[in-house]
Amino acid sequence: MHLMPIGQVRDLLMCVIVDFGVQEGTGITKLIPHLSPEGQDLLQKLLMYNPEDRISAKQALRHAFFREIR
Repeated sequence: MHLMPIGQVRDLLMCVIVDFGVQEGTGITKLIPHLSPEGQDLLQKLLMYNPEDRISAKQALRHAFFREIR
């Protein structure tokens, strides 16, 4: 087994980490204009980048978007 010096490992990892910065998106309405307001709301909640802000599967199934099929 070959071990790399910690400095080489750190340098390698620094090459992998990428910061794209904050960018304003196009918006769900422009991307999927035929989606209902409830569908847009659900999709936005499902696509939240931060897992703590993202809606759970259980919460998603209780969303107003699925009211007609419950």
